[in-house]
Amino acid sequence: VIHPRGQGRGYNQAFSIEFMATHAYRTLQARGYDNDELYFLSYKPDVDINGDGMVDRNVVDGPITAFDLVTGTSPRDLTRADIQKAFEWAKQQGQLGHPLLVIFVDHALTGQLRLDPFDEVLTAAELGAMLNDYQQATGNQVVVILEACHTGSLVKELAARNRIVITSTDDDLAYYDNLGTFSFSKFFFDNLRRGENLFSAFQTVKAKLPTYGHPFNLQAPQLEDDGDGQANTSNDGRLA
Repeated sequence: VIHPRGQGRGYNQAFSIEFMATHAYRTLQARGYDNDELYFLSYKPDVDINGDGMVDRNVVDGPITAFDLVTGTSPRDLTRADIQKAFEWAKQQGQLGHPLLVIFVDHALTGQLRLDPFDEVLTAAELGAMLNDYQQATGNQVVVILEACHTGSLVKELAARNRIVITSTDDDLAYYDNLGTFSFSKFFFDNLRRGENLFSAFQTVKAKLPTYGHPFNLQAPQLEDDGDGQANTSNDGRLA
């Protein structure tokens, strides 16, 4: 789970993005993932996952952990090297009985994921290369879930065989309301928590978003899983 620092202050962005990222983490826990099966990258070492008002010390794996924070290490923004380190950790887990999930929640530009509010980005080509390297090393399937504006613009570069790419929107904006509780990722992970498969969860939220009216009716989630780089075609959805 990749949770960089948000950009700007409008709409309580930092709180809302943190909610969406931690909601994804909580959903994985509810579906049976143990802490040592989850790698959480966050600029905020002292994340409170369960909402009990206490720091969950074993949750954030990098770049700075809660234990580092106690010893005086200052928090910092994410870098491309941090993402690469997470994939190295994933490769060390070897062959899996289920796909590797890569979840990103923050901001994006066309063809790029923001890693800080300034200039550090992860391009679609760079992420695609990391995914390719991981799959060549392990043979595992991969599911990529991107919650951010413009994430549909990354689909063509990320598409590959034995890989599912799901984005919260197309080349345009993604929206959220009520501090992230109304958002693509919130509804999507709620559906997964109820036991839906990836395709069913996607179809449910894709149909649900327009019912909330403007601006959610402008949002067009994307799913690509046949490797041709074109999302939402009649061939997509079989793997998901």
